[in-house]
Amino acid sequence: MKFWKKLWGAATPAHPEHMAPDRADAAARAHDEVGFHAFIEMLTNAIAEEEAQRIRGVARAAWQARAAQDAAAGSFDAVDAYQVLEEVAAGEDGQRPGQWLLIHLDWKATDEIGWQVADILAQRNVAPTWKGIDAEFESVAAAFKHLAPWLQQRGLALLDIETDADAYCAFIVDAAQVARARQLAAAARLTVYDAEEFAARN
Repeated sequence: MKFWKKLWGAATPAHPEHMAPDRADAAARAHDEVGFHAFIEMLTNAIAEEEAQRIRGVARAAWQARAAQDAAAGSFDAVDAYQVLEEVAAGEDGQRPGQWLLIHLDWKATDEIGWQVADILAQRNVAPTWKGIDAEFESVAAAFKHLAPWLQQRGLALLDIETDADAYCAFIVDAAQVARARQLAAAARLTVYDAEEFAARN
């Protein structure tokens, strides 16, 4: 009987909840998580400290929830960082008007670009004189192409995040911080394009 129990146990696959990542997977996930939170910290540096701390907490909770969901399904691959970022960008507890961080738009939501850009500029004490705030664009891509040079003239840069979906997500940084922002995004497993790269792809 013990023989058959042993044989049966060896032949029966473990349930996902009983599976565990190997050390390499766990180390990679821990590294990705550190990178993601460093990226979020950079994003939130331009807003009030209380709101920045709240957003960082939202990001931590979203990451942990996603990792737990993946583990329950038996997956220990890299956490999809953009799906976590969406909780910050568009989740119920995510960014709030008056403390906006990310330009987050459906591919056809050109009417929402202006107020999001104006909100972000306000956090940086930049006068919202971009003509696109009250303009109509044929697409979000066209608006981004119009916005990027305006920002460059003011020492700022627009960086677009790959969403792999019919949506756009972008953020504004000081031009001097572009290299650092891209480094942090890469550490978080987020793909980022500068204005020139974005224009070439769109």
